Amino acid sequence: MAVATGQESKEVVVKRYVGIAALKFVALNPTREELNNILGQDFTNEEIKYIDETTVKDKDQKDVNVPRVRISFVMKTDPQIACNNGIDTHFIVNYFMSKNAVYSFKDGVKLQVIDAYGRTAWATPEQLKEQVVPEYIIKNGPRKGQSMKANISVPFRAAYQGEENIVKFIKAFLVIPRPDAWNNDTKTYVMKTDAKELEKSACQLDDIKKYFEGNVNEIAKIMKFQPNNTVKMLVGVRTAQNGAQYQDFYVQHPLTLSTTDYKTLENDLNEDKAAGRHPSTEYRVVNLSEFTVKASDYSKEPEKTADDPFAATSASDPFVGQEAPATEMPIDTDPFAM
Repeated sequence: MAVATGQESKEVVVKRYVGIAALKFVALNPTREELNNILGQDFTNEEIKYIDETTVKDKDQKDVNVPRVRISFVMKTDPQIACNNGIDTHFIVNYFMSKNAVYSFKDGVKLQVIDAYGRTAWATPEQLKEQVVPEYIIKNGPRKGQSMKANISVPFRAAYQGEENIVKFIKAFLVIPRPDAWNNDTKTYVMKTDAKELEKSACQLDDIKKYFEGNVNEIAKIMKFQPNNTVKMLVGVRTAQNGAQYQDFYVQHPLTLSTTDYKTLENDLNEDKAAGRHPSTEYRVVNLSEFTVKASDYSKEPEKTADDPFAATSASDPFVGQEAPATEMPIDTDPFAM
């Protein structure tokens, strides 16, 4: 008799969740074996791919290929925290960063810049070179029509595409305070002057070029600064055209554990939805709960899973999650030589 003994049959039940989740850090960019050990299930033996290339438009609207890295945070809910509703599960929160800077052409040529405190703004190439803080015209409110300097400090540099959201996540997880304080008289934020206080607000990534070689040790080290910390994120479910459902996260707006007022989060989400972003993802600003299917018509929505170079082979694989964001604006492929 030449028959293998086989193995015990097990039912794999895949649940999806929506709502505000309070998450603890478990691992960063694990191997497939490490992830299977964390989850206690063998979804697949296929190795996880973190490095790839993506095609973007340069300043001349020509297609160019640039390196891209997926930075995956394996997170776990704490069932004792109220917003988690007793749910005990793991999530994989994916961030994507590509080796280019983002340009905007809405009001002249500008690119996104970032300072030592993780704050971003839009500056012209000349302002970046000369390290001049850009000024904007206030469009709404009591100071409408007045000029205001961007809330950013020198020195600043060109930001990599996707860097802003990763820095937001780190700041929320570590509970890093703002480097400025609100002045009620001038109705503006004023930079703190105490050097020690400013040090507490520092948040700048230095080894990004190594990420595109597969070395994300800088972020792994950062996450261990406060290993017992918890961050809140809005969890959603994305439904593809073929009906497959994937866990998704509103990575643009992570929250500190102490945050209980979600009005700003809701406003940002509504603005994104109004602009056509996240068309296939359902978010609910409620306590974390198991997702229940509602009848929806996705026939007019574009299929977004086929061209995701990071997609895994099975919908039950927890690494099938957020896809890499599409590049909406032309970018410069070599702004970091400045």
